[in-house]
Amino acid sequence: EPSSSSSASPTVGTFAAAATILAPASASAVAWAQQLPEVRTRLDAMRRRNSRIPGAGAADRDADEQANRKIDPNIYSHSLLEVIKQADVQAKRMRQPGLNTESLLLSMLTTPKTAALRQAAFPGDVATYAKAIVEGRLRTDEEGSYRPASSSGAPLRFTPMAERALLEAEDEMRRFGQDVLEPAHLLLGMLQDPRGEACLLITELKADLETVRRSVLGTLPTVLAKVRLAAAESVDKVGGQASPPLSFSQRVARDAAACLQEDVNVAPTPSSSSTSSPKKASNKSSSSASAKGSSSTMSISSRLLDSYQLVTKGLVERSVESKLLLLAALGGEHVFFLGPPGTAKSLLARRIASVCCGSFFERLLTRFTVPEEVFGPLSLKALEQDELRRKVEGFLPSADVAFLDEVFKANSSILNALLSILNERVFDNGGSRIDVPLWCVVAASNELPESEELDALYDRFLLRRAVPRVSDAAVPDFLRAALRSEAEVEVAESSVAPDSVPLSASDSEALRAKAAQHVTFPERLLLLVAELRTFLRDEAEPPVLVSDRRIAKAVRLLRVAACAVGGDEVMDLDLLLLQHVFWDKDPSQAALVRDWLFDRLVGGPARGQRSEVEEVPQIQLLFGSIKKLLKRGLLKNVDVAQKDLRSLMEPMQEQLSIRRARAAALKTLLTGTDVKSRLRIFWLEPSDLQEATDRLLPSATAAVAEAAALLTGMTEFSEALKLPDAADRKMCLQGLLDKTSADDEDPDSSRRQRLQSVIADSANPSGEKDSINKWAENFKLSSRGIPPGMGVM
Repeated sequence: EPSSSSSASPTVGTFAAAATILAPASASAVAWAQQLPEVRTRLDAMRRRNSRIPGAGAADRDADEQANRKIDPNIYSHSLLEVIKQADVQAKRMRQPGLNTESLLLSMLTTPKTAALRQAAFPGDVATYAKAIVEGRLRTDEEGSYRPASSSGAPLRFTPMAERALLEAEDEMRRFGQDVLEPAHLLLGMLQDPRGEACLLITELKADLETVRRSVLGTLPTVLAKVRLAAAESVDKVGGQASPPLSFSQRVARDAAACLQEDVNVAPTPSSSSTSSPKKASNKSSSSASAKGSSSTMSISSRLLDSYQLVTKGLVERSVESKLLLLAALGGEHVFFLGPPGTAKSLLARRIASVCCGSFFERLLTRFTVPEEVFGPLSLKALEQDELRRKVEGFLPSADVAFLDEVFKANSSILNALLSILNERVFDNGGSRIDVPLWCVVAASNELPESEELDALYDRFLLRRAVPRVSDAAVPDFLRAALRSEAEVEVAESSVAPDSVPLSASDSEALRAKAAQHVTFPERLLLLVAELRTFLRDEAEPPVLVSDRRIAKAVRLLRVAACAVGGDEVMDLDLLLLQHVFWDKDPSQAALVRDWLFDRLVGGPARGQRSEVEEVPQIQLLFGSIKKLLKRGLLKNVDVAQKDLRSLMEPMQEQLSIRRARAAALKTLLTGTDVKSRLRIFWLEPSDLQEATDRLLPSATAAVAEAAALLTGMTEFSEALKLPDAADRKMCLQGLLDKTSADDEDPDSSRRQRLQSVIADSANPSGEKDSINKWAENFKLSSRGIPPGMGVM
């Protein structure tokens, strides 16, 4: 390489001697070697700045760093010197202002001395793709061609990120008990920075960061590397994850196969697959025909989709209302619609009646409406026998589905009779009480009840929805629908034959019975519902009072909702239906319920129970205490340490298994394209799914990563303690302790703050030490107690 610094002295100490291994031994190599002591000084200064953190252990770190500064400069291996020299050449060639991490990474991808490392981290053609990506980032003109190389022979200065990468590389070297800095240490150091070039490259290649890190570890011939790899493989097997993540080439093959499958596999539409069954029914009563078709949950699911298509055809932005009507029909509950005139409330009620089997009753109520208009006229024959009995045929007591418009404007004589009809399904007719075949009532009003006398009636309507006007963005679609013929718009009332009615009361009864027998409601979700009720009562403004009847019916309805779409267990996302149940005097309270649920779903059960929400932080605290004891030499009995680690690892394995299964199920539901997954989330709207994808998936992924990292750390210590050689065991333990000491001793870290909050919220008021001793007893640990001044690690 041309050089303008040929007059530089050839004697530059040990770094000059190291530079002579580079061929050819040019003056630029000597000048570059002169820079290393200066870089070393800056790295030491950086170490001292990083060590000046208030809190326990800072003085120890200062002493350790003073010793580290005396490391022999010859720690840089021949391979690493070649990598840095070639990075200097690449950076100059592309007119870079400094020797940056991109140049270092490109050098590792091209230097012959790193062939084994390159093959491990970027196997096959992946290295070629990676090289092209990094080169593209180093180009400086718009055409992507290289500019002329620098004519200066002076070495470029390391950028701050490159210096940090070297600092991390030295830390990795010491953790593995080695005294020579290799390119593998540098790559591991670069992978520590999630915003660094190496991690960004891994992301762009769609490879798995952990897989690459393990591949790099496999190139290091140290005991600690083997321990860490064994621990990682052990953690992979927890929860059924028996194999590591797919490599880059495997991901490409998988994605290509998925694209081909998408082209040849077109899922049938719900209407095309479900309309044939009802037409085959005999021309008997529609109730018996529907009962024959309700022999399985899958048939109900199919007819549910068919009914949804009929109810929503020709309507715009009425998907939520249609789903709530169908859910109320299947659950045997009632719906209340609040909204201004002209928002299709009456039309929706008539449509749900047209797809449901049975008689339909409809009435607009006013304060002048008399009971005879709703419950039927008095029977003249009964009057002749001195009995007050009504002729209920054709009125509400004999109806299967009813629509009551402006329900809160009725007088007290009607309202009182409605209470028993809606809840107990009975009607007092004269001196006798008769059963009412009422299946579902749809009520509508332009305003909410203002009198407390109406609260009892209002509470009977489990599902509530404020029906808005069509949004401005959807008005064009609404107008196009309005221009269609009336027969097409009113298809639900004209095109559904009596013998092809998709749903019936017998379907509802059969579905509820099956849900009660075969659908489970997880305990953690029950606790979450209970906590939501407490939150609405104590913290919401204004308070929302959820009655005992309402919350009991709500959990039963969630179970029916899961069963209707083929689920055998109520899942987290099903609880989003509660936003249509747990609001009272203000429709905006539904958004409050929704936000509260999104903040807590996939996060575990309510407070006050032994659960993953409390158990995982407790395990973190206890594991930190064990590390403290090991670091201070207070836990010298290897068998005791192994036993305590096993006591913590067993519940942690269970928690990781649960989190992985939950995250996998959530991802399948939100991103799956199969019919079963799409059906399972039928009750949710696209906005719900998008928010769940944006909020719940990252939360679930982070929960898995947290549990996996904790279990990996404990497994690494357990594997190290199993080593038969005392020297190897000591070296591995020291490396593992050095790996975690900085994060553990930082009092400002978010992890430490979260752990301290667990202690603060603990029922034990005796302080940190007593809390941890109590938890140690719960987990059956032999090493209890925290020595004075040790704190939480």
